[in-house]
Amino acid sequence: MHLLYLDESGDPHSWGNYSHFTLGGVAIHEGQIRSFADQLDEIQNSFFPGITVPIPFHASAIRAGKGQFRSLGANKNEELLRAIYQIIQRSKFPNSAIFATTAHISYVKEVQSKGVEIASGSEYPFC
Repeated sequence: MHLLYLDESGDPHSWGNYSHFTLGGVAIHEGQIRSFADQLDEIQNSFFPGITVPIPFHASAIRAGKGQFRSLGANKNEELLRAIYQIIQRSKFPNSAIFATTAHISYVKEVQSKGVEIASGSEYPFC
């Protein structure tokens, strides 16, 4: 079995500002979850020693230097992203799969007009 993490780009409540909707994700085999999590914990300990609660590593927040990433500075934020990407890169299929897809926003609006609800990540502050 694989565990799947999905994330959308942008804010569904401000789609008037965008021309495309992107959905990306990573699927990790259940036998690899512990190793993957341990490696991410090591990265967190390296960049944020003393913080014991998990920090969500969202690329957009890291690149923008938002929240706890502000204190690192641009160079350290790029170093952090590289470290995370290296973990993902080392985890190869069939242990993991990475994907992304993009749709023109007119299609997303059409789907919504048919009653399909698209959830906002802001409803889940710890994701």
